[in-house]
Amino acid sequence: MESPNEQLSESLLELSDSLERLANTWLKQKEADMHVQVKEFSVLVNKFQKTVKGALPDQRDEAAIIKAKHKKNFIISWLKAINVQAVDYANTLKAQTYLIDTADYLAHNFEHLKEFYTTLKYQQNLKRDFKFKTARSSLGYIKQWCTMLSKNKLLDKFSEDRSNNLEIEIAEIHDATMFIYGHWLEILLRSKLASLLHKNLDRLESFDLLSQVVILKPDGTNSELDLLLMINERVYWFECKSGVIKDYFEKFKEHKNLLKLPQEQSFVVVPEKDPNIAIHVRKRSEMTCLNSTELELQLEQHIFDQNLIGK
Repeated sequence: MESPNEQLSESLLELSDSLERLANTWLKQKEADMHVQVKEFSVLVNKFQKTVKGALPDQRDEAAIIKAKHKKNFIISWLKAINVQAVDYANTLKAQTYLIDTADYLAHNFEHLKEFYTTLKYQQNLKRDFKFKTARSSLGYIKQWCTMLSKNKLLDKFSEDRSNNLEIEIAEIHDATMFIYGHWLEILLRSKLASLLHKNLDRLESFDLLSQVVILKPDGTNSELDLLLMINERVYWFECKSGVIKDYFEKFKEHKNLLKLPQEQSFVVVPEKDPNIAIHVRKRSEMTCLNSTELELQLEQHIFDQNLIGK
């Protein structure tokens, strides 16, 4: 049996052939004959339209499926049950495409961009322009990322002198500071989760999510959780840390105890794969460490594996 894509391709070819035949005979055939050609053409157009309808997903149907499977307020109720109140939050994974692409480029080329990114982050915090010298093997990656940053107003300007020194003029706007200081990692996480939710939609029974969650703890103090995700009534918690993490181990452990979640449902996302960091995350925070370079694969294994979603 032909697939919808194969049927679509065949119909396109037939439609193209009919157009060519109709054009060649338009001036030569009598009016009656022309009506026959038009009738044949009409039949093929109808066939084409039916094939397209069968081959392309109906976005309205998909939206209805997503709405039906989104168990809104599940996480808020779950937090209340453990005596935690969600004071403020966002319930979307959406981010602008240019931010996702810029974050994704940094993640997949972090080995070449790490030194530059660390310097940029430091200078961004000081709101100070700077010069940067790097090995030629990394120069192309840095220039490409700077091009993406400047194109999207996350960097004011950059240039290169004859000695391959880069001159960087930082952007002082809030969005640039937030992105460079670490928000890029949260954007990356959201984009990968959104992609996997869509990919596994047919295996989902229910889901809910909250990001940038400000919580009121039982002791009356506020704190923040980067992202909470419910899949088939199982809750997962994520924290993103793009800088020095050692000062956060105890805080993460406190939050983990508050949420009463096991290690396999509690995650810290860091930029690069580092066995030492992973060990400390596991031992000191009792959480699982993920890295940005392999993030989608790791999310697939830890959350979207068939043992967790369907059979």
